[in-house]
Amino acid sequence: MVSLDPLHAEKQNRAALRVLDALDRCDQRLQHHYEMKRSHKRNACRTQITVIAPIGRTDGVPAADARRLTGWVRELSQGGLSFILDEKLPQGRILVGIGPDQAHPTWLEVEIVRAREVQDHFWEYGGAFRRRSETAPPAT
Repeated sequence: MVSLDPLHAEKQNRAALRVLDALDRCDQRLQHHYEMKRSHKRNACRTQITVIAPIGRTDGVPAADARRLTGWVRELSQGGLSFILDEKLPQGRILVGIGPDQAHPTWLEVEIVRAREVQDHFWEYGGAFRRRSETAPPAT
């Protein structure tokens, strides 16, 4: 959830990093098993992203009730990403803004293919890249 309070944002960031560390430790035990099943090599990545959900299934335009949220990436691959948020998203497509310059991120349409509640009220998502968004969504 996006917050303007810097103290709240810092607490959320620390909590997210604890969750990411716990997920990484868990994945280390099953790494060999999953590597053989994956189509693309995963690369560890820790960065914040902007998530806009939900969007239209065919046009990629944010829905009237779309919300702008802050998430944290766990891993990236050629085909998608794994990320966490501090709230549950509906199944379907979302927009993800990612890049070194969060003021001008690259916007991608992502389809949620996996969701699970992990710890401390965080949810982990697996998302498949569908296409690059041609236009940046309006600021909300």
